[in-house]
Amino acid sequence: MAPSVAAKDLEAKTNGRHACSAASTAEAREPAADATSSNAMSQRVQALKLDKSHISPGGKPRRRWRRLILLVLLVAGCVAGVGVQEQATTWFNQLRGASAMPEVDTVLVTSEEAADFVLDTTGYVMAGRIIQVNPRIPGTVVELPVEEGDRIAQGDVLARLDRQQYLSEVNQMKAGLELARANFEELESGAREQDIRKAEAALEEAQSMLELAESNLRRAETLKDTIAPAEYDRMRSNRAQAASRVEQLSQTLELLKRGARKERLAAAAAEVERAKALLAKAEYYDNNTTIRATVSGTLLKCSVDCGESVRPESMTGAMFTIADLNQLEAEIDIQERDTPRIKIGQSCLITTEAYPEREYTGRVCWLAPMYNRQRGVRQARVEFLEADERLAPDMNCRVRILKDATAEQASVLRVPHDAVAEEAGESFVFVLDGQTARRRAMELGDTVDEKVEVRSGLAEGDVVILPGGLSLDDGQIVRPRTRDDGDKQ
Repeated sequence: MAPSVAAKDLEAKTNGRHACSAASTAEAREPAADATSSNAMSQRVQALKLDKSHISPGGKPRRRWRRLILLVLLVAGCVAGVGVQEQATTWFNQLRGASAMPEVDTVLVTSEEAADFVLDTTGYVMAGRIIQVNPRIPGTVVELPVEEGDRIAQGDVLARLDRQQYLSEVNQMKAGLELARANFEELESGAREQDIRKAEAALEEAQSMLELAESNLRRAETLKDTIAPAEYDRMRSNRAQAASRVEQLSQTLELLKRGARKERLAAAAAEVERAKALLAKAEYYDNNTTIRATVSGTLLKCSVDCGESVRPESMTGAMFTIADLNQLEAEIDIQERDTPRIKIGQSCLITTEAYPEREYTGRVCWLAPMYNRQRGVRQARVEFLEADERLAPDMNCRVRILKDATAEQASVLRVPHDAVAEEAGESFVFVLDGQTARRRAMELGDTVDEKVEVRSGLAEGDVVILPGGLSLDDGQIVRPRTRDDGDKQ
């Protein structure tokens, strides 16, 4: 009977070991990082082994109490093992994430005194009026009396083209006009007095010849029976020819006295106008061999040299570029969020990189009627109110658009412009919460010195992340970069 009890105790121990071994095997299937938890659980199971000294001298263990105690210890070990496993898993995930989490720069949100301007941006100086002058006719440049940088007045000669061909055409058209005019004047004034008297004399002679022919014919008719028939027919023919001659000269004299027909006069007048148009065209080409300045200003660029052939239809750029440097403007871009605070006529302060100590006054003179979709900006121009000779087109400049004099001054919160991102029209930053990046929506204000005013969404003392080109997600674990002085931002 004793061996049977001992065998049952041994079986119970074996089942306990198998159960714990099964639990250990299940835990071993977890990632390698759970090894610490599995070892701890194995030690607890080993501690549950019964000491043989607890067996009674008679070989009969206290079976009921020992089984109960064994079951309680087994359940407690399993529960403790699961807790250890969860804690080990958490530590492992933190350890694994620490090596992959990105390093980021941070900045502390502090309050600053409100600036006197609503926008601080950069742009370029440009002439308010730029004129490009091109040749109107093809030709060869034979003279360039100006150089780049010269001050020129309206009408000054910029270049001359070879005019020999065009001058010949002008002379030819002038001769054609003179011929057309002479023909018209001849028709308009009618026949001369000498021509009329000549026609009258010819008519009188023809009438005399007609009278002689008629007299001869009457005589022939009287002597018809005594003269040959052929002679009589000749007399009749002479009288008919004389009568026709008189009629012809009478019509000619009538035409000379009445003058030319109105249709011929109209045709002659049209020929005169045609000759005038051809002459004007030839003179236009000849006059445009001299290229003149259309406005007063400074010659910024000349793109041709003497001896170079030019053709207006094939030129890709301007031959001359003239700018009025007395009217200068600064061209800037305004972000969409800043445009509600900008209006035409608003005062500005302008400085240039070349002369930072010289501050110019200006005013907003133009706002583009549409935005740039790709860049999300609206173009604006600021007029210089006191330009001088130190300013030149394409200079880099800094423009600060001032607030109205009635605007109240107060302290504001500002964050670096690089920390702000936009998505679907919403501005936001990432705030550091321990080691977690939390997305925070904001309402922005003015931009000053690469910093943006925060009207809502942040509080003084918040730590804002500077992504620096990284793509962060809400709730992502990050590691603040440590500065050389040992302070974490």
